[in-house]
Amino acid sequence: MQKNKAFAEIYNMTFPKDIDVDNDYRFDITPQSFADNDCY
Repeated sequence: MQKNKAFAEIYNMTFPKDIDVDNDYRFDITPQSFADNDCY
């Protein structure tokens, strides 16, 4: 899979647009300092 498609797939699993879908945080690599300021 191309890198940009793989990133989009993982991002959509971690931060789904549909609020009824459970988040899958296994792939969340956001640095804690960014997450503290809500920068994803």
